This record gives sequence, structure tokens and C-alpha cells, in this order.
Amino acid sequence: SGGRAAATSPSDFHSHLCSRIRNAQERVVLASLYIGVGSKVANTVSATSMCSEEGGHKCREDEFLDALSAASGRNLKKIQVVLDANRATRKVPLTKTSNSKLGREETSLRTNSADAVYSRLGPHLAKLEGSLDDNGNSGLFLFPVNDKRLSTILPSPLDEVAGVFHIKAYIIDDELILSGANLSEEYFSNRVDRYISFVHGGGGLVEFYADLCDILSSYSIKYDGQTVNDATLFSMFSTKDEEDRKRTLEQSLKQFFYEGNKIMDHVYDRTAPNNVVAHAIPTFQVSNRFFRGRSLPFP
Repeated sequence: SGGRAAATSPSDFHSHLCSRIRNAQERVVLASLYIGVGSKVANTVSATSMCSEEGGHKCREDEFLDALSAASGRNLKKIQVVLDANRATRKVPLTKTSNSKLGREETSLRTNSADAVYSRLGPHLAKLEGSLDDNGNSGLFLFPVNDKRLSTILPSPLDEVAGVFHIKAYIIDDELILSGANLSEEYFSNRVDRYISFVHGGGGLVEFYADLCDILSSYSIKYDGQTVNDATLFSMFSTKDEEDRKRTLEQSLKQFFYEGNKIMDHVYDRTAPNNVVAHAIPTFQVSNRFFRGRSLPFP
């Protein structure tokens, strides 16, 4: 159950994730900055792929999104994706690759991460609505870090300087992968990062992160497949609603870290075995302004 390398290269990371997601039995929980949009316009069945398959290289974002689509047809109890609201709704060109150049090129065809993901998960999420297994935790959730005023002063992408949703935690059934890698073409192909896997529940760490993602999703905007731009994103809740949600999130996080959490109890246990070499702590990063400058006793 201890941490081990889930992959040794970006392509291994991509293959491992796709295989695990395609064959998921119970749940898929993904928390990341964003997910790559792939090479096809969301909700367009007959779209022509922008990816070149010369040299046998297929767009790996397409393969990842296809794996999500396959998982959505397996009647899982839970599919939860939590992304940064700003990054997930930013329009970007479709991914274009070739055997000589890898990257994103300007095209007239643009979409965003939220639309690309929801187009694959929508049918499954519709079936889960109101089911006993759902509990409101399944869906595509957009976590808003910056408020409307700040985003007006610093338009996208400059507002990311003030803060982003930065967790990279990927849960499939009883396995957790902690990484610094986003779920996009460069991280699937040539940008090396860390990939630490905890299997068989990871001594409680897998559920720890699953519960954390539930808390963060409860604060987030649940995306319903409608096109979202900056104006509609911030109109989804009023200033008072935003403050109420942040207050609830603050209390939930305090309770999560300090009341009855076996993982955190162990972190602060002075009698813990001396052979413990590291502890994995969530990467929940926001600016001081997020909680109005209040100092929070988070680890």
C-alpha cells in the first residue's frame, strides 16, 4: 500500500491512467488544474481530427478522453472531475500533433476543457442523477479560486498569478496517483514529472484524498454542459453566496483535518515509528485573499 512509482515516463503515465480508467470497477475521481481538450470539437460526432497520425502517434488527449467515455459506459458508482474554473472554461485551440512537432497550434477551431470533458461524461452523469449511488458527488466541478473583481482587474490568463486550483490527485477504484502532471498532451508525451501510486487503499490515503475531493467539489460550480464564459461563470452565485460557500468550505476543511481523521492523527503522532520517511499532504493552494486574509491552522 506504500507509495511507489506509477510510471517512469510521460507515455507510461498516460498508458497507466488510460488503462486504469477504462477498466475501472467502482469509481474515477480526477482533481487537476485542467484536462487537455483533444483534437475534436466537443459534441461534434463527425468532427475531423486535428491530430496527425504520421509515425503512428495519435493525440494522447483524445485517448485519455476516450478512456473517460469508456468508463462512463461502465455504470460506475462515481465519476467525479474537479478542475480549476478559470482554466477549464478558457477557450483554447484544438491539439495538433505530428511526428516532427508536438504542441498546440493556432486554428479556427477552439473549445475548452469543461466542454471537452462533459461531452464524454454527460450521458453517464445524466443516468446517475438522483440515484442512490450518486449522493451529489458525481459530476464535473469547476473550482473558482479568484473572485469577479480580481478577474476583472486581471483578465485570463493573467489572473492565474493570483491563484489557481492546483491539486493533481487521480483516484481509480482503490488506487491513488499523486503527481505534478496535468492531464494534457505535453504531460502525456514529453514533459516528465512525478508519479507516485498508492494501491490497495494506501493505508487510508486513498479515501483521505477521495473525501478531500468531495469537500472541494461541494464548494465548486457543478457544470451542466452549458457553454460558460467569464460573465456567466460569476453570475452563477452572488457575492453573498460566494462568502457563504467559502465559510462552509473553511469549516469543512478544518473539521476534515482535525476531527477524527486517522491520516492527520498519524502525522501529528509523536510516537509514530521512526522509519516513516515522508507524509503526503494535499496540494490545496489558494491566495490569502481567498479566505479574506484569515490565518487558517491547516497543516
